[in-house]
Amino acid sequence: ERIVRFLTDELVKVPGADISPGRVDEFLIYSEKYKLDDVEASLKRTHQDFIHFKESSANIVARRNAALEERYVIQTAITSMSQMPNAFRPNTANVKQDVDQFVFAASRSLLDDEGGTSATRILETMFSNVAGVIPQVDQDRFARALFRATRGNTFTHFQQIAEPMQDPKTDRELHKSVFVVYFQDTTRPGSSVSAMSERIAKICSSFGVNTYRWPSSLEAAEEVRLALTIQVEDQQRLLRAHESFVRSEATSLLEPARHRGNSVIEEWRMFCAKEKSIYATLNLFEGHMNLRASCWYPAADEEEIRRLLIQQSAGHGHSSAMLVADRTMPRKQPPTYIRRNEFTAVFQDLVDTYGKPRYGEANPALFAVVTFPFLFGVMFGDIGHGSMLLMLGVYAIRRSDDIRLKIPDLHAARYIVFMMGFFSVYAGLLYNDIFSVGLNLFGSRWRDPGIGPGHDGTEVRQFKPMYDARNEGGVGPYPFGVDPAWHGAQNELVFMNSLKMKMSVIIGVVQMVVGLLLRIANALHERNVTDLVCECIPMMIFMLCFFGFMDYMILYKWVTPLADPPSIINSMIAMAMWTEDSNPMLGAELPRLLMAV
Repeated sequence: ERIVRFLTDELVKVPGADISPGRVDEFLIYSEKYKLDDVEASLKRTHQDFIHFKESSANIVARRNAALEERYVIQTAITSMSQMPNAFRPNTANVKQDVDQFVFAASRSLLDDEGGTSATRILETMFSNVAGVIPQVDQDRFARALFRATRGNTFTHFQQIAEPMQDPKTDRELHKSVFVVYFQDTTRPGSSVSAMSERIAKICSSFGVNTYRWPSSLEAAEEVRLALTIQVEDQQRLLRAHESFVRSEATSLLEPARHRGNSVIEEWRMFCAKEKSIYATLNLFEGHMNLRASCWYPAADEEEIRRLLIQQSAGHGHSSAMLVADRTMPRKQPPTYIRRNEFTAVFQDLVDTYGKPRYGEANPALFAVVTFPFLFGVMFGDIGHGSMLLMLGVYAIRRSDDIRLKIPDLHAARYIVFMMGFFSVYAGLLYNDIFSVGLNLFGSRWRDPGIGPGHDGTEVRQFKPMYDARNEGGVGPYPFGVDPAWHGAQNELVFMNSLKMKMSVIIGVVQMVVGLLLRIANALHERNVTDLVCECIPMMIFMLCFFGFMDYMILYKWVTPLADPPSIINSMIAMAMWTEDSNPMLGAELPRLLMAV
């Protein structure tokens, strides 16, 4: 697996490389043609070849970078020398004379008088420099280290390199800068290197920078730059030829093993995973010659397991396998096995995060397949936003083979994303909302007669219903969802909050009743009378008598026109506190009877 991971990482770096996705079912059909020794030998041989390719590529890139860095140093030197006055610029005609003048001017003591007559202090002093290339991220630290180590007796000049360079070790792009350190060099007696030079060299070594020789004249710098340009071009051609050769070698690993099959490297990866799982399973067996293992298996699959064991044993005359069923009652509780497919797997994972059902219990994931995306749609109800989520789910389902390895999380959640988008669009149609804007599909059932006085005396628009508000057999309201007239109305927020809150209460009570029904079913299955009598039945009675009565009042108030509609909150408070309800909806005796129960 380590070699396969290394080869996969190297193939991803190859331009245009595309590894065919893992078609596990197709691989299992043809997996018998692979042998462990042959695959291992091929992997080792390919691994050694790619290690050699990687080392060769690193060496070529290192040589190219060295030539590039030195060329940028030479260009900085040419720029610096071009800005010098002609009196101090060396040339081929009088190089020795100019050098003597520069040495004489630079070797004079800074404390000499203007005439230079101080002959008692003779210093073999000369200005020198150190040039090289450093990463831009270390530029400031390098300058501070030089300033502190030399006590401010150096001047450092940086020239950024616009072209990023490839790191031969990590293959990452690095931005570097050319640096030139100017200092006054004083040679110690008996030594060819001054103390300042040694100190600067140690600092450069500690930062791991590359230093290059500074040219002696402008003509010499031009000659070196021309030679380095030719060297860089040669290294570039060599690098392109090496990449082309590596690409041709990688083609054999990227091509499908068969028509519409996996890539060869992908086949090797799945074969290694299969062999590893086989050995991991064999390690759980006991014995030396005859291996034995105790395991749980689904009772419905017993005959299929026996058939497969007989079929596999027939093809291997030197070994056989059999299944011996243990019919005795187990001492431990059997583990929970839940069949999954690509659609239900993500919902089952959500249920398992809260707790895995015990053996024989009802599995709530069956209801979560619908309730989870539906409740998400109730909260996220918007046609526009839901459509975007729906299109993402459709794309993930249609391109499931392509995103299996590239985006594994989206591949696993593609069906739940699709259902959440679908229910979001459905709830958005109920709310008549698209990107928070009302949508008029069937025509409003309210008319605007104009501005009139409101309840508080202010002038407001008073819409009149065009449908039978008394429910006496006339024209019905808006056929589906909220009437678009509510969008932009003065009491829109009050109406929509009340509607969504009551819908949430109804849906929540229904979901809790379903959960209690599952708990009752589990208690009956386990024959747990205590749990059934002391918990399940009292909880169901309280849920139906209190919250169920509240849901009934909400629905009754929606469908029944009332001259003086009561407040449901006040009715529930009066019911719970055993107080008199000033405006009961269904009489004063029914709430007391339900509360007594």
